[in-house]
Amino acid sequence: MKDRMLFNTCPESEFFGRVSEIEYIYRRATEERKPAPSIFLSAKRWMGKTEVLRRVYHNLFWGQARVVPVYYQFKGYGSLEDFSEDFLKEVLKQYLAFRKREPRLVTNEISIDKLEKLLVDNDLYDMADLISLHKEAKKGGDLVAALRNALSAPQNLTLRSGIPVYLILDDVD
Repeated sequence: MKDRMLFNTCPESEFFGRVSEIEYIYRRATEERKPAPSIFLSAKRWMGKTEVLRRVYHNLFWGQARVVPVYYQFKGYGSLEDFSEDFLKEVLKQYLAFRKREPRLVTNEISIDKLEKLLVDNDLYDMADLISLHKEAKKGGDLVAALRNALSAPQNLTLRSGIPVYLILDDVD
């Protein structure tokens, strides 16, 4: 099972008592009639929120084909441009990883150019277009357009593929 892990998680012996929370979020994300558009998970620092979210992501990645899970952990960014590119890359590479069931795409760092090539090589031209739009905005110095393109990527993927993207946002401070 170790090769199927997508993110580092703590050992089962150290993480217990949260199965019902993980199952609840999973069920809400995959409900056929009305999936939850969002769930807010709040607790004090070091209570296990990230661990819960990563386990939900893992279960969604391997346990179903109804929604595309995308896990994004906010980090410190040097600029709006850095955030836009990072968010866009994570959404697209996790979409591709889910579609191909290839966990290395989730965990490995990849350049935006290589990601664009991978999307094209897999006949995902609509998804590769999102990178082209990003590059155009970046080249023209339009940071608002780059941000708008990145933030709308999950919705665009949903519309273009017909499979909902389920965003799991972590460390939204």
